[in-house]
Amino acid sequence: MAYTADKPPLAESSEQLRARIPGWGADLDPADRPAVPRERFDPGATGAHWEFPERQPELQGWLANAFYVNQLYAWLVRVPGLGFGRSLRVTDDRVVDGAVNEVAEGVGRASRLAPVIQRGFVRTYALAFLLGAVALLLFLGLRF
Repeated sequence: MAYTADKPPLAESSEQLRARIPGWGADLDPADRPAVPRERFDPGATGAHWEFPERQPELQGWLANAFYVNQLYAWLVRVPGLGFGRSLRVTDDRVVDGAVNEVAEGVGRASRLAPVIQRGFVRTYALAFLLGAVALLLFLGLRF
């Protein structure tokens, strides 16, 4: 529907609707309502009534604390969960992070030792190669 500057028509009144729509509003008047003879309000006849029960003070503590569900949850789930989380944190700090830190320290020591071994001269590399070959031949010769 497109917007127009014209004002929308006002809603029809109840009388106009009754005149235009056959049967509209017929049940508004109890005299015209077809179900009036069948309508009864007798709560005893239907069983749909409510009597307030007697007070039960022994249940008051349980109801006030919502049957202690939160305390039970804390005892069964929260406390063990926190303990398990603490143990995981300790394991992470000591085992995982400890291993990473040890590897990092080993790499640091090796990097301090590398300049002593490697000077950049070819004769040093040739000597290392020769010593490695001699060590390999000795190992294989003594093994067999």
